[in-house]
Amino acid sequence: YLAVRYGFAGVEAAANDWLAGLTGREGLRNKLRRLAGRRAKGYDVILTLDMALQANAMTLLGERRGAVVVLEPQTARVLALASTPSFDPEEIERRWPQLSRDPDAPLFNRALNGLYPPGSVAKLLTAAAALETDPAARQRQFSCPGYLEIGGRRLRCTRAHGVVNLQEALVHSCNAAVGRLALTLNTQDFGRAAAAWGFGRPVPFDLPTAASSFPLGRLEANGLVEAAIGQGKVMMTPLHVAWLTAAVANGGSAAAPRLVAAVRDSSGRVVALPQKTARLEPFPPAVARFLGESMAAAVARGTARLAAMPGVPVAGKTGTAENPHGPPHAWFTGFAPVAAPQVVVTVVVENAGSGGEVAAPLARELFLAALAGQGNERVR
Repeated sequence: YLAVRYGFAGVEAAANDWLAGLTGREGLRNKLRRLAGRRAKGYDVILTLDMALQANAMTLLGERRGAVVVLEPQTARVLALASTPSFDPEEIERRWPQLSRDPDAPLFNRALNGLYPPGSVAKLLTAAAALETDPAARQRQFSCPGYLEIGGRRLRCTRAHGVVNLQEALVHSCNAAVGRLALTLNTQDFGRAAAAWGFGRPVPFDLPTAASSFPLGRLEANGLVEAAIGQGKVMMTPLHVAWLTAAVANGGSAAAPRLVAAVRDSSGRVVALPQKTARLEPFPPAVARFLGESMAAAVARGTARLAAMPGVPVAGKTGTAENPHGPPHAWFTGFAPVAAPQVVVTVVVENAGSGGEVAAPLARELFLAALAGQGNERVR
């Protein structure tokens, strides 16, 4: 928004010098225009957003608190960046007192700055850390009687999964198996991996982002297992989860997401394009391939089944993240098509319950819209 009394935020703030025509050749021309008593002209800042897809994401979230990130894994273009509840920027001056005091925080961008326990989405990262330490971990067998006894505490699963390997543990989101796997690691293993995953620093982006956090100090067994299943002190932004998902889709590497596609002057000439940005390389190709295969199996026959689409294989991981302030947050992150990924979708819905029941179907609608080419207003 841009408000006379309350300043600006978002793209209005980040691109203010361009929008106001304060920089470059247009800046010089505007000085002459003002001297001649003519109106100054700003640059046009073209975003990567697909307007129809953005509107679709907002509609699907509805009145619920949550966020959606949709991006192209190969180009890093953000196609949708939704945060709800939201507001009409044209009404910002009139409604500021109400908006700024609203307990649902409509002025807060949850997609970029919301920090949530990722729940079972983090099991992908635990598997990656284990495989980098010991590639044979993918063949290891784990027994799940429906719980894991650890330090006098019983960590429960949704059911007794029996004997499962690592891929089946991810497909069915088995807490006991992933917890047992975590106990074969140590905090140093997790610490090195967390740094490679981008924890502890903001995602490089055109707008300000919060830094995801991972407990890097020495952890007792309970804390280690909590971190491994995305609980405890692990906190992530939806944008960070989407970036990591793009790295899986790309075989282990992903450019930083971007929102600005180009800047044009008053004559329509492109005067600026995005610069090359940082890359995230969190997984070796073999690990990324294993994670992608496991996510595809999770949609085909596991916890993410409700994200499946007819004729288009989808890869995904759900999360149901407990929090001390109410019902669990519902997560889904994934990409499609599996063999040649074109789109990443990450969804979080606050206090909504099961990721498989709430976030996965919402993601499915976004996959359908994105892959159907809905949104012909996308700027190339």
